[in-house]
Amino acid sequence: AGLRQVNAVANTIGAWQFFGRQPFQLEVGMQRIEPALTVKDVVQATLEEKMLKIVHTLSLNVEKAGIYTVELTPQDGLMVTDVFGKDISDWEEKDGKIVLEFSARVLGQRQVIVVLEDMAYTLPDPVKIGPLPVTKSERQTAQISVTPARGLELKTDGNGTNGLRETPASIGLAFSAADPDWNLAITPRRLPPRLIAQVSNGVVIGENRVYGFAKIFYVISDQGVQQFHVRVPVEWENIQFLGTRKRRELKFADNNASKTKDFTLTLQDEVWGQYTLQISYDLPLI
Repeated sequence: AGLRQVNAVANTIGAWQFFGRQPFQLEVGMQRIEPALTVKDVVQATLEEKMLKIVHTLSLNVEKAGIYTVELTPQDGLMVTDVFGKDISDWEEKDGKIVLEFSARVLGQRQVIVVLEDMAYTLPDPVKIGPLPVTKSERQTAQISVTPARGLELKTDGNGTNGLRETPASIGLAFSAADPDWNLAITPRRLPPRLIAQVSNGVVIGENRVYGFAKIFYVISDQGVQQFHVRVPVEWENIQFLGTRKRRELKFADNNASKTKDFTLTLQDEVWGQYTLQISYDLPLI
């Protein structure tokens, strides 16, 4: 009462002018400015036969007012193995949430990285990948990529995938999401190995015996190989195998029906790409 509003100077909310001798009263209401938080999430998932690893790189953009804490909701069934970023003083898991504390007020852009893992004897089929929602975010988008370990092929399960748009990917699968309510279901398939073998032979003729060798050059793709099966003529004697890696065990079986000897060579570990196996033998000179 008794006040008339006038033009305010710069950096002033308002101005009033008082006329008269009576006391005046001015009531001012205040409301706290709430922070406006938007999030961009880059999700990088790596799928192996016995492990799923998901790295969420969250780009936070805080406007209007600063924040000191952030609350995240990780995917059920996954273990939180690491959380890091600039000025993060502490973090903890509580009631299914990840609570981050910053050492200083955050206003503007800040990056937070969260690592989730699932290690099991066998992964579920399908493998499910979900968002990492940030509490009180006004908008949250995501770019998702799924990279398989070599020897695995990935396909989406339509029944468990929603809220995503597929995008081009050089390796694996890639998607984009316009909001945090997305879900991705992946069906992995173990590829069978593809072998191409090139064989070269040589012999040396002695007085009463023939000494020979066979070199097998394997090209291996799509899957690692730990066993090689070799069939040689039954006439070969004193057979010895020499490989580029030490063998663990050698199994032999006669195949009288086809007049051959069958060998199974088992290596200490799987080989990929290329493998060379050399066989030496001798037989009587007839």
